[in-house]
Amino acid sequence: MILECFFIDRLSISFLILLFLINSQICFFSRTYLEGQKAKKDFFIYLLGLTCALCFVFTANHLCLFWCAWVFSQFFIICFLRYQADWQAAKESAILAKNNFFISALFLAVSFMCLFLSSHSLYIQDLVFDPGVSGVHPVLNDMSMVALILSAAAQSAFVPCHQWLLSSLNAPSPVSALMHGGFLASGFFVILRFYPICSQAFWIYDLIFFIGIVTLLSGAFWKLVQTNVKSMLVCSTIAQMGYALMQIGAGLFSYALAHMMMHAFFKTYLFLGTSSASDLNKKYVLSREDPSKRLFFCVLISILATSMFTIAAQVDPLSLTTELLIVIFVFFGVFEWTESVYDFFEIHTWQSLVCTVFLVGLTVCLYGIWVKFLEGRLSILNFPQSLRVIHMVFMMIGLSIFIIFKFFLKFISKNDWFTVFYVSLVNSSRPHKKTIQTIF
Repeated sequence: MILECFFIDRLSISFLILLFLINSQICFFSRTYLEGQKAKKDFFIYLLGLTCALCFVFTANHLCLFWCAWVFSQFFIICFLRYQADWQAAKESAILAKNNFFISALFLAVSFMCLFLSSHSLYIQDLVFDPGVSGVHPVLNDMSMVALILSAAAQSAFVPCHQWLLSSLNAPSPVSALMHGGFLASGFFVILRFYPICSQAFWIYDLIFFIGIVTLLSGAFWKLVQTNVKSMLVCSTIAQMGYALMQIGAGLFSYALAHMMMHAFFKTYLFLGTSSASDLNKKYVLSREDPSKRLFFCVLISILATSMFTIAAQVDPLSLTTELLIVIFVFFGVFEWTESVYDFFEIHTWQSLVCTVFLVGLTVCLYGIWVKFLEGRLSILNFPQSLRVIHMVFMMIGLSIFIIFKFFLKFISKNDWFTVFYVSLVNSSRPHKKTIQTIF
């Protein structure tokens, strides 16, 4: 009876490996980082509790067990946010997160209740893998998926449920690394676990795609106006969560999982080394090369690297499916990265150009291989959708924003509306006023 409450498959194992790798790194880092602090023992108790709770989330087969583990993981994050017990701002951050998590737990309970009423089963294996059980009442299934998406949104800081993450800057760096590297991934796990239920409801995919795009654009804009490293990392996380959610909405589940896992490792590294990142930023000097030459090299490298990605990921760039969106995002992502490489290493010769193409191309090839590996080993099937109006509209909006801010920023920055827009971005990305620590 007890064993029936647990279900371990390749998806569970992948998230468990991600969890243990990140938490073990944070554990070793915190042994010296928290040296001399009174609540150091409490930190490791909370870390153990959160790890156990997320293990139950990733392996639960019973809806009640899943919900309880979900709530306990939220409880330990609240404890982490209250780690600085003598800071009133930290207490306010914990209260804000608690209110947000209450909404998440409530929506998850509503989702599971709808699933039970639809199938009369409390076991996830029956709901996800048995069409005869899950497909009896499609309306209830759709209601369940909407509630589940809202629950994941409240936990993983999708817009408009992002305020608690923006207000979590009072937490120590290991806590931030834990939240951004492991805890936020649980929101994607619950979607990936239950996505077969809505495999035929395309309007739900459109809802997920819409929330993902809004979260991506919001986080990207907010990141541009931040003045400190930690705030930039938080806004970057929001943008990356939106990008992975957009991939799920596009039916590209292995892409979303690959992106989320790589982001978790990378963001953990950045939060644990924010001081080093700050020092590196001070040494960074923009190249004074001819802008046209710089643009030519960056476009050339981006085209070559994107071509390598399409080969490694076995993507047809001419297909009119949502995979085309990924190819476009890879191109512009590589373009931004290549600009940074160009400025930092100062590409002057064809030899340095070849080396840059090799390094950038190797990286995107590994990304493509990682996607195909997850798709094959985890049996996560992608369902690329035909490009519809919602995809085309947001693709055009994204491209327009990129081109305007990349090449015409110095012209539009002189207009009054741009000042208003900039100030609105600053205000909307500020933490809650009660969570701001003031020094007198």
